[in-house]
Amino acid sequence: MIAHRQLNGDDGFLREMTDKWGFTNEEALKLSKDRWSYLAHPILTEQGDKAGAVLYIDSSEKGVFQKKHPKQLAEHWCRGLAAYLREVGDEASHV
Repeated sequence: MIAHRQLNGDDGFLREMTDKWGFTNEEALKLSKDRWSYLAHPILTEQGDKAGAVLYIDSSEKGVFQKKHPKQLAEHWCRGLAAYLREVGDEASHV
């Protein structure tokens, strides 16, 4: 999922975080208000049928994830990260 902020100012940010993204007002007040772009992508389990985790990246640059091919980059990062996490998990189970 790639998204970007629509509303300007602190009040707009808080309204967008609560109305659009489901944060409580208390949670939204703790967020960094300089974030303008968001990217989230699932890291699938080995079976590939569900998300084991989510890669989340945000940026203070407007529209940064709409440039080039961010979805393909995120998919590539997530495949590598999933393989690494499986490897680390296998090593941890032998300790």
